[in-house]
Amino acid sequence: MSHRTTNPGARRVQDGPGPVPADRAPTPRPAPLRVLVASVEPFALWAHRWGRLDAALELAPAAAPNTAPGTAASGPPVPDGTGPAPLACSEDGRTVAHADAAARAAGVREGMTLAGARQRLPALRVLPAAGPEVDAAWEAFLDGMHAVSPRVVAIRSGVVAFEGDAHDAAAFAERTGARVGGADTVEEAHLSSYLSPPGRTAILPRGEDPWDRLDAAPLYLLGGVGLSPAERARLAWLGVDTIGALRRWRPAQLRAFLGEDGRTLEPVLHGPRTDRVPPRRPPPVITAGHAFEEAAREPRELDPILARLVQRAADALGERSAERVRVTATAAGLHSDATRRAKQPLREERRLLGLARLALHDTQLVPLGVDAVQIELSGLAHRNQPGELWPQRRRRAEAARAVHARFPGQARRFVLHDPDALRPRLRWALRDAATDAPVPWPAPVPAPAPPRAPTPATAVPHARRAP
Repeated sequence: MSHRTTNPGARRVQDGPGPVPADRAPTPRPAPLRVLVASVEPFALWAHRWGRLDAALELAPAAAPNTAPGTAASGPPVPDGTGPAPLACSEDGRTVAHADAAARAAGVREGMTLAGARQRLPALRVLPAAGPEVDAAWEAFLDGMHAVSPRVVAIRSGVVAFEGDAHDAAAFAERTGARVGGADTVEEAHLSSYLSPPGRTAILPRGEDPWDRLDAAPLYLLGGVGLSPAERARLAWLGVDTIGALRRWRPAQLRAFLGEDGRTLEPVLHGPRTDRVPPRRPPPVITAGHAFEEAAREPRELDPILARLVQRAADALGERSAERVRVTATAAGLHSDATRRAKQPLREERRLLGLARLALHDTQLVPLGVDAVQIELSGLAHRNQPGELWPQRRRRAEAARAVHARFPGQARRFVLHDPDALRPRLRWALRDAATDAPVPWPAPVPAPAPPRAPTPATAVPHARRAP
């Protein structure tokens, strides 16, 4: 008879590997980075939807013919304001360049005149597709990309490439409503971004041929990388309706049939492609912020603080000038920012304060009560006085002053006075090179008379002797 003694404190051996101590647990590897491309095209419509463009940029509708002032044109009823107004943008101020989904559902199409679009949809709001305000919003968008990735490059307005993993792509798409595509190269990621709906991602699997999925995509997706609608219509007559059907063409055939569009599509379809995104250096900025003890809503509470912040930022400018003013406001747990771009670089406190007030209004958080506000000046550059831009001009001005100090009024320069005059004295004007004062032309010196040629002596004929 045998018996077994067991130790109640002994650990029971389980099948398989047991728990690993924390100090020996393997460190989780970070997710591999991919090349990501985000599309927020058309950028003017996206920026207006997301509060980065002021509604005052809306193009005013032209008066319809045979319509009395104050009389609304015929058409579908105006929305009751429960949803966002339909939007479109125009590049030339006469035709529609892009339209959002609500406008397209009402019959607004690209290339349609603005008058015809407003007849179909009186509530349509038309924004300029380009301009200083749109450029300022795009620069602010790129500056904000530094919080996402240090490697950022702008492909064109509304399309940006950066590096990140699938989690970064999903978070960015959800936060901005962008189409985000991921692949091993910029060109493949750019194409894959058009495979996803707004606010979603389309990440091509690593280690697989991305063209297994891209070749089956419709041909119109190449419009985002350089294929014009006219050339797409020509390809449709040949039965080319997918990207793979066009990728089977050789580069020489692309260039011969599509011309400039073929040269643009050649690196996308055949390479060489870009597999790295260069780092983007953060631009120098000047910031000044203030946190309120109680939420501020009234101008008498906000204006003194804005003036003080602008004064601090202007003092930090020194001899530099700023091109953009960005205001970030916090209210009721919400954050919103808006950027205003000056028509020309400036550093005057009065004009900077005016732009800051407009940018704060664009954030649309003042009615909620502002808890904190921050002003950011960007687009910094050193101001140059006219005539001192190049070192040669500075040296020439110093030489003219030196000559004038020793020989007053002798350093002169020519200035074009009448370009249509034939005589040099009437075509050009003389000015003092040091004081820029007009100098009369010197009196013409009469040319000396040419020396007279000696007159040859008259030969006297010899008298003939008489025979």
